[in-house]
Amino acid sequence: MNHLIREIRSGIHDGCALWPFTDNAVWSAVWLKGLSTAKHLFNLVLELRIECRVHEVHCTVCHISGNRMIDSGIDGWSRGDFETGISLGYDLRNYLPLSKGCFDVAGATLIPWLRSWMQGDYSGPLSPEGWFWDGHLPGIHIWAPPPAAALIALKQLSRSRQKRRHELTHVVLIPRILYWEEWQTRFEKEVDIWFMLHPGTVWPHFAHEPLVVGLSFPMHRSYPWLLRMESEKVVEIGRSLSALSKTSNIRVGHYLRQLWSNPRELPEVHGGLVCKMLQGT
Repeated sequence: MNHLIREIRSGIHDGCALWPFTDNAVWSAVWLKGLSTAKHLFNLVLELRIECRVHEVHCTVCHISGNRMIDSGIDGWSRGDFETGISLGYDLRNYLPLSKGCFDVAGATLIPWLRSWMQGDYSGPLSPEGWFWDGHLPGIHIWAPPPAAALIALKQLSRSRQKRRHELTHVVLIPRILYWEEWQTRFEKEVDIWFMLHPGTVWPHFAHEPLVVGLSFPMHRSYPWLLRMESEKVVEIGRSLSALSKTSNIRVGHYLRQLWSNPRELPEVHGGLVCKMLQGT
């Protein structure tokens, strides 16, 4: 961060847009929310914001996995390791897949997993053109935009829900990149249940960040009209599925099959690890 401040202060980035990617979650949180108990880091972020304003620099700090930093080779520079990632001549953009949706990353494993619990309802993901037309038609739709276009897709999903509240079911799958910076708020507004699918047998370890999965069910004609109104239950289910995915992606699919067949019942998530975690909280 000190290096970035010096560069901006020197004027070489005047009028530019900068996108620093970091595995420092505190830096990202302070930049977005403006609060931290770490006074030294808070003062650095404040100084960076002031310099950006003075030099008309648009800066967006983005959080990525520490494993992605290691894989890219940048993390090793401070320790004199120049034998991985971009130090060997690989393009840095290959380590920042902002334009790749989850099916581009792991379609071979995701499709069978989705079929296992959606069964005959699976129809393949919407194309970018489909976000503006097919996704607004009655039925069941899978939204799998790349992280860079996630906010655009979610806005179209919102419009489709407003048009046909009782006729649409949505499944949303987005790699967790630009999540806190751009599309978290919109995503959580549009889905009833969501969770993080951590790397395992379905979502590969080379993807680094978890896959964010959300389910949006049609509005019911009696109370509770929206499934999310059962807030305590859906939050507990989301947390339990996120925890369960750390040990078994397949068992998450088994639960989703029960939920998919009858979402109004909101069945409990069974699993020894999850039960112990819930009892301890």
